[in-house]
Amino acid sequence: MIFVKPKLLRIQTYRMSFNFKNPVQSFLQHPLLQKYLVRLIFPKSLAFWLLLLASILTLSFNFLPDNFINAFGADLPRVAHPVYANKNYKKDLEFNPKLAPRFQSVESIVYYVQKHAHDMQDQKEQLEILTKVLRQRFHHAYAIYGMHDNWMAVFAGKFIWNDLVAKVIPADILQDDVAACSQVSIVTMACCKQLGIDTRKVGLKGHYALEAKANGEWYFVDANLKPDFSAIGGRKSLAKIIEAGELYKLYANTSLDSTNIAIKFSEVNYSKPNIIPAPKAYVFHFVTKILSHWLWLILLVMAAYSYRKEQNLGIYK
Repeated sequence: MIFVKPKLLRIQTYRMSFNFKNPVQSFLQHPLLQKYLVRLIFPKSLAFWLLLLASILTLSFNFLPDNFINAFGADLPRVAHPVYANKNYKKDLEFNPKLAPRFQSVESIVYYVQKHAHDMQDQKEQLEILTKVLRQRFHHAYAIYGMHDNWMAVFAGKFIWNDLVAKVIPADILQDDVAACSQVSIVTMACCKQLGIDTRKVGLKGHYALEAKANGEWYFVDANLKPDFSAIGGRKSLAKIIEAGELYKLYANTSLDSTNIAIKFSEVNYSKPNIIPAPKAYVFHFVTKILSHWLWLILLVMAAYSYRKEQNLGIYK
């Protein structure tokens, strides 16, 4: 008695019934193909279909235009509104558009600072070079995520809280040529950390700046509004500037008038040195960036696992 394996028998039967004159039609009409095709395309599990649909949907979000959803609402103007502008303010003449493609990472900025510092032990000299670069690197507007970068943050900014779409990861901020006061400060603090310079946040009313401890002294840094420290005899700590009554002279050539200056500096709050700015937002952006790019694959694997598990249980017959 001759025993033939079922699989081999199916292959032989398929070869005998195959029509070489019309191979496509013969292939599609074959009962074995139709049997397994029906199992694949028409599973009975709702979970499989939901996971597959969610996978396709989350993948498609990555290909939508960056401005498909305006999550931030109203962005900051690139030039301050004329009502608030000081008469001596000549827009943002320090901004250099050539620096954005040159400095795309914290490491590139730190390398530039170290290369151009005459004395590597002089932290104040490094701080001055750093702030000069960042004053020219950005102009004033929020750097926000687009659909291609982080669609989850875009949706969160639209439906939960619009600040969730504003970037807080230094490497992401440096992909834009714009940055708000908090974002410029975050990049500055990240660069100072690599240079071994201590920093602390200076929270003002409606404004965000910092102080850096160079050569054992604290110095005020505001690379966003770009005050003129030469007007007060050089860089100083904020406490010394306020004590000497030099705030108005310091910001005389910025977009702020005397009323704005008085309001912003009516509150001064210092953070502890070297803390991570916006740690919760940092974690949120880090996680959602990964999920925005790879959630579709996770869902697809889950769908395949669901299908395979239910197939082993005999659901697909």
